[in-house]
Amino acid sequence: MHSTARLLPVLLLGVVAGCQDQTRTLSPSFATSAASPSCPANPTVRVSDDASLRAAIAAAQPGDVIAVSGTIEVTVDDTIATDNVTLTCATPGSGLVATPGVEDMLVVGAKGVVVTGLVLDGTHADQSPFLALNDGVALLAQDVRFTNNTVTCTPFGDCVFFAGGTGAVVTDNLMQADGGLTGIQIQANGPDPTAIPLPIRVDGARIERNTVVATSTSGGGVFGGIRPFDASGLIIADNVVTGPWRRSLSATRLSDSRISGNQLQGALLDGIRTSAGGFTSPAGVVARNVFTGNQVSGAGRAGVFAQKACANKFLSNDLRVVVPTRTSSPAASPITSRRLPNRLVRQRSSVIAIQNHSDTQCTSGPGMTRAALISRDTLRRHSPTSSFLRSAASLRRTEPS
Repeated sequence: MHSTARLLPVLLLGVVAGCQDQTRTLSPSFATSAASPSCPANPTVRVSDDASLRAAIAAAQPGDVIAVSGTIEVTVDDTIATDNVTLTCATPGSGLVATPGVEDMLVVGAKGVVVTGLVLDGTHADQSPFLALNDGVALLAQDVRFTNNTVTCTPFGDCVFFAGGTGAVVTDNLMQADGGLTGIQIQANGPDPTAIPLPIRVDGARIERNTVVATSTSGGGVFGGIRPFDASGLIIADNVVTGPWRRSLSATRLSDSRISGNQLQGALLDGIRTSAGGFTSPAGVVARNVFTGNQVSGAGRAGVFAQKACANKFLSNDLRVVVPTRTSSPAASPITSRRLPNRLVRQRSSVIAIQNHSDTQCTSGPGMTRAALISRDTLRRHSPTSSFLRSAASLRRTEPS
């Protein structure tokens, strides 16, 4: 599916993909399988080649189970447009591999579709191995489940991408990116980027127990290993995000969500980042979320860098990062604070930076009241190594555009 059909004007930021080697043998390049339930014994239909897969998808009826046998080389985007279809394995290790010319190898545009137990290789896709799309017109993805899959992500592209459609479930997957743009991306959709919030919601999604690995520097621009954008009521829990993603978790316009128990390791910049791009990021704030029990290690700049963030709670996170060189500038104090609209409790922290907000930005709208007064002394009590903290203002000067 061509990217112009996705709407998504706020996402497509002029990423240019380099030429790909098209002479490699087409086989799954990430052989390690995610833990998955056994393949169904009696699927509706078994498919073993590109033509039979496409025919089965086109003829599918609600409730059908399509089982892939072996590795199928996919030559054009396959779109599931029938509600309540399951695409799964006939034998363990079966799956799909994109050939050059494919954009989004597997597209879901219907309700209740389940994709589970497959090996999906998007190395040669243009955009992603998997896209769930609700454009409000032709494709109406909703309550889509993507579980127990092993995914090779698209270089300069995505691992999995959900654009519109409430109730998504992304659980127990294993994903590997070599130079990918974003890992698990989930965002609202709509034709007008100035319509805030975007009208086709992704609220209520669950992103749990996934392992998302970057083997080389990945996550350009504002992106990261997990990227929620313009969403509410999400559960992002017990995921492992490792390797040099630009940010392990990069949230923009996320509200009323719970981010807990995630292990975020080795980010190039930040373990957890809100509103990446600073005050040039899209309008809106990250608000009323609970960040708790997360462990960040090896981040190159900050365990948590919270900007354009209001009334969030950061509770009992373990933040251990690569400590930056301490500056002698008096402006680079542990934190410059008047009234911060976020609450920090019981942090074990090496680096945490919170960008101040004016009262107007943080108290407009229901539930946007200030959560706490955080003083420098309070932060020192919660952060025993706070001598290495830098102010958010100094960090902003180093933030890439």
